[in-house]
Amino acid sequence: MSAESLQREGRAAYDKGEFSKALEYYNRAVGRGNPSTKLLDSVAATHYRLGALEAALAAAKKTIQTYREDATGYLRAGQVLLKMEKESTALEIYAYGLKSIKHVGVGFEKLKKAHDDLQQQLAPQKSIDPLSVLPRELAIFILEYLNFRQRIAISRVSKGWKSFIKSEPTLWAHLDFSGARKKVRTSFISTAINAGRSKITTATLNQLWDFDKTLAALIKHCPLESLGLANTGFQGQNLVDALKKATKLREFASQTGTDIGDKTLQLILECRGSTLEVLKFSSKQTKLFFPQRLDALKLPVLTTFDFDVPEVIPYWEVLTQLVTHSPKLQSLRFLHLDIPGVPFHHATALLDNDVSNDKKQLSKLKAFYIHNAVVEGISDPFELRGRLSQLQELGITHCLSLKDEHVDILLEHGKKLQILDLRCTSITGVAVKAIVQSGGVKKLVAYDCDKIGRDAIDWARKQGLQVDFKMTSNETGGKKVRY
Repeated sequence: MSAESLQREGRAAYDKGEFSKALEYYNRAVGRGNPSTKLLDSVAATHYRLGALEAALAAAKKTIQTYREDATGYLRAGQVLLKMEKESTALEIYAYGLKSIKHVGVGFEKLKKAHDDLQQQLAPQKSIDPLSVLPRELAIFILEYLNFRQRIAISRVSKGWKSFIKSEPTLWAHLDFSGARKKVRTSFISTAINAGRSKITTATLNQLWDFDKTLAALIKHCPLESLGLANTGFQGQNLVDALKKATKLREFASQTGTDIGDKTLQLILECRGSTLEVLKFSSKQTKLFFPQRLDALKLPVLTTFDFDVPEVIPYWEVLTQLVTHSPKLQSLRFLHLDIPGVPFHHATALLDNDVSNDKKQLSKLKAFYIHNAVVEGISDPFELRGRLSQLQELGITHCLSLKDEHVDILLEHGKKLQILDLRCTSITGVAVKAIVQSGGVKKLVAYDCDKIGRDAIDWARKQGLQVDFKMTSNETGGKKVRY
């Protein structure tokens, strides 16, 4: 018999109340291949009539998996879940179905009615609008936990909610797409900009259908002060042209997934260098060639310059020029400045208090990190003089030539040091004791320092020093250590 004939026989048996016989016919019809929505739903309905609720739910789920955009499976699954007294799960199935079905029709309307009826049934008899009873400060505190998309969604609950949410500038200050897993639709961005308008001062752009159009609209309609780019691909002259109009921009960050070449970076700094206070670059794939014509740039208000890239061309003279032309630079951080074999005193030359020969440009520097440097000699090996006098954070990592006696010199010259990152070095408990006795350092990072005994770590912690210590080389699974 054909699948159609088996299905007709099954229906006839079902109408007579012979459900076991009907199920046999239906299963045989399904076995013929390519079952229709009606046939799969008939299997679920028959299981339901037989009281086999788990089997009925499994059949309904198979209908959903096979015909995701058909309301039949969702309606049947909801019916079974209600019979199982799982009302909340049924409501979730209905809601999922409404999101999955793209075409409005009879099935969609039935599903929407089932959803709305159940939602009303589950609602408390005396429901209270939380925004009408909560203090304004507490309501804002709760709403701040929602992301930008969620805030726009709940503003549609009622006119009162929309008015309240739109009246609070802090809820609209950051247009944040950093968590986007799919491409963000242009229509949603238009809605967000129209809702936020003059309140949006920070934007993190990620996964956009049309990056150029989005950025142009933001700069035109919003007083943008901070811009972060992630997963926006290669950026060139279009980005430069857009940023020329961003006259209030104070912070610019290029994150992983955005590629900005040296020429483009040069042009960005030329047009926005006079207003930028924070400049950050992070990339896992590209090599960053920093502009070599920094002597022609003016970065008068730059306070933070942050590199997080796998390969950096160490133009020491160029970096020195950067500092010279940035009198307000406070945080120069090379989080992944990995230059195997570079003498440490070459790197610390950037910390000279008299780089420009007539001005103490680096007196405001607060943080300095370097990886894979080489410490040479024992007697004043760093040629530090006043280089560390103003630093609060210092990181010398993956440097096996760094030993206890060098830490003594660091502490001698770095009276204001509060954080020391000495991971993957050859220091021992002697250095840990010296750090504690210095009295100024509040935190020590000592990952993979295998010459430090556990007793020294425990003792230091009892003395009030925060010590981050573990041997990451013993970890399995290839996990990346984050710090």
